[in-house]
Amino acid sequence: MKCLNDTFPRVFSSETAAADLAAQQRRKILSTRKWYKNDFSLSTDNAALDADFLCRSLPHPAGRRHLALALHGSLCFGLYRKARQIGFARMVTDLAGTVVLRDLIVAPEYRFIGLGSWMLSCSLSHPATQSCCAVLCWSSEASPFLIKNGFSAVPTVPGLHIIRLLTAVDEARAAPCALH
Repeated sequence: MKCLNDTFPRVFSSETAAADLAAQQRRKILSTRKWYKNDFSLSTDNAALDADFLCRSLPHPAGRRHLALALHGSLCFGLYRKARQIGFARMVTDLAGTVVLRDLIVAPEYRFIGLGSWMLSCSLSHPATQSCCAVLCWSSEASPFLIKNGFSAVPTVPGLHIIRLLTAVDEARAAPCALH
């Protein structure tokens, strides 16, 4: 059987090279990372996530399949004590301009000991956020937590919080950013 693609010559251009380079950089940026703090670890390895913990903690009306699709398209952070998952954070990003913090949860028995703040700090230090201008988060119930961790409430949009990652000097050096 002959492959139809063989009849068309592959065109190499600067756009193709740029797309290939971008794909390589994306794989490198999104490769698995780990952080450690005493008995706790934080990992971006989606394979280690506990589906049962996530379904209990993030009840989704569309069910398990929709949750799996959401996780696949996100940068996920699992918080573990030994091998047991006790927390989770999820960010959605284009790796260029904006990050949206979609979820950040810690099991009730591990709250109020700084793990949520540590998980947020680690996720904000992840290479995927380094070229982004800002992180957005919609939450009315987590407002005190977000403000304590450097976010500012947007007065014109109830529940919206933002933290700027790039300073004015950094923004001038970076590509133009939509959030000014």
